[in-house]
Amino acid sequence: MNKIYKQIFYEHMEFKVYERSEIDEQGKPYPILFMKL
Repeated sequence: MNKIYKQIFYEHMEFKVYERSEIDEQGKPYPILFMKL
């Protein structure tokens, strides 16, 4: 599934992005969106 569709789905379910990281825990360039209700 496309990443943008996943984000749209979670935002539709009223999750909100409160933080974004351009790298993962291992320092690799994989953006992470931190979301909460």
